[in-house]
Amino acid sequence: MKCINCKDVQLVFKSYKGITVRQCPKCESMWLTKKEFREFKDKTDEFLCWLDVELWKKNELHKIVKTDNSCPDCSALMYNVEYHDSHISLPVCFACQGVWLDKTNQEKLFDYLEQLITAETVKGFVSEIGHDMKKGAETIKEEMRDLKTILVLIEYRIFSRFPTLEKIVSGLPK
Repeated sequence: MKCINCKDVQLVFKSYKGITVRQCPKCESMWLTKKEFREFKDKTDEFLCWLDVELWKKNELHKIVKTDNSCPDCSALMYNVEYHDSHISLPVCFACQGVWLDKTNQEKLFDYLEQLITAETVKGFVSEIGHDMKKGAETIKEEMRDLKTILVLIEYRIFSRFPTLEKIVSGLPK
């Protein structure tokens, strides 16, 4: 499998926080399957695990433009997907559900996702819990992990807004 940026450079397997990714040794861009992308996102920032980044769903929230690049895995034509209103264009293969992630887009994407979390309200977090439970696409273990993460984020949000409440709670016997 060759780098879509460096053309003649072969991707190599590299370990990243316990997952194996295919990376260009020259430009450090990565090719990730849908599953690898989710694991990469979750391992990069534990608070993002509850957030589903559905690059492969063709919906009205994404701007999708066909590219001239062929998928390094299955040779199908790739599309640039602008995720929601992020202004970040990620090369995606809809055929094999892979994504090309260069260093710049990786940083921009994770900054954008962090902004989503920061802007989320407690009501939004609770709504997301209900939405995830209805959707049921993940295993019970994954759903429980997501729920735990959302509850921690809610705790942080409440305590940052009401520091006196944090002092009271931290003073209670365990």
